Amino acid sequence: PAGGQPAEVDQPEVPEVKTPEEPKKPENGSVVGNIDGNTQYGYGWTKGDDGKWTYSIVTWDKDSGEKDSNGETVYDRYVQLRDDVSYEGSSTSHIIIGSTSTGGKIILDLFGHTITDKVTDSKEDDFGVISVGDDKKGTGSLVLDDTSADKSGTITGGKTGVSVWGNSSFTMNGGTLSGNNGDGIGGGVVNRGEFTMNGGTISDNNVTSKGGGVYVTGTGNFTMNGGEIKGITAIKFGGGVDVAGKGNFTMNGGTISGNKTSLTEGDYAESGNPTGQGGGVYVDKDGTFTMNATKDEEGKIMKDENGNLIIPVISGNEAGEGGGVFIANGAVFTMNNGKIDQNTARVGEGGGIYIRGQGTINAGKITNNKPFTTLDLGGGGIYNQVGGKLHLFNAIITDNNAA
Repeated sequence: PAGGQPAEVDQPEVPEVKTPEEPKKPENGSVVGNIDGNTQYGYGWTKGDDGKWTYSIVTWDKDSGEKDSNGETVYDRYVQLRDDVSYEGSSTSHIIIGSTSTGGKIILDLFGHTITDKVTDSKEDDFGVISVGDDKKGTGSLVLDDTSADKSGTITGGKTGVSVWGNSSFTMNGGTLSGNNGDGIGGGVVNRGEFTMNGGTISDNNVTSKGGGVYVTGTGNFTMNGGEIKGITAIKFGGGVDVAGKGNFTMNGGTISGNKTSLTEGDYAESGNPTGQGGGVYVDKDGTFTMNATKDEEGKIMKDENGNLIIPVISGNEAGEGGGVFIANGAVFTMNNGKIDQNTARVGEGGGIYIRGQGTINAGKITNNKPFTTLDLGGGGIYNQVGGKLHLFNAIITDNNAA
């Protein structure tokens, strides 16, 4: 009213000003894409400086083309890295690979990235960076590959790269196992089950005892069709590969090169055994080692993309004795093809091959090997120890030098 106070009226409500919400972190298992009709899921989400969320692992299932005993489809699980992955903690902090719910394989594509193990617990060497199956009789099936352009995918930092338990299988088609340095055995792979190497590289792993590249034990079976095992040191036995127990190693292709064991004399003067034996391959009692060639259905040796014959090659390895291959008492060696070349024994005998057990050579080339011993007999290409048995049928043995 005139001359009085203004009448009270309802004031409009002032809306509350809110800060825009931060983009919500996606849940593990979020759908991120599709490949060949198969849904892809993302895991390991991290936020970048640009505020966007990205995933480090993508997975999808794919029909394996196989059926189970009930006629149901078996699916494989693809796991592809999109970023480097590392883990640390106690000895339980390792990656265990089983099988899919339908019994299929886990196919791990490193895709140019690295898996790094930062665990320091001494028990971890039983499991490795990746454990296929476990010590509780669990089984697993792993296929390792690297489909990146530069093939730089690596598994590193453990005492063993991949540990394969009994009744489990590991197929290596690509990738690198490197920088795994153990206190005892198997820097690259410890195999108690089935290990097939078709490609990839096992390199620069070092152990204080046996099997710098691959240690085969129990009733484990190792088949090498391709790839490289190189630049590795095992102080005692098998710079490249050590076959122990009742293990078996079949080499159809690939290269074992530039590996070594200790080159010191040790107690050689007293026992006749230097510290290190078998720079390329060491086969212990009850173990077997066979060298073949990769053949087609007509029985002809196959060639690679450069026109070279696909044969196994053991070259440029060094040891106290048995520079290329050492066959211990009770072990069996069969050479059906392949090449053992430019290996060196620095203390004792056998630049190329040292045999205490049983050897049969049906074909192959043994060339340019040499022992440097000043303490014993020599044996540039082959040294057959007293008690050892060698059946030599057909081979080219040339340009080897005895001390």
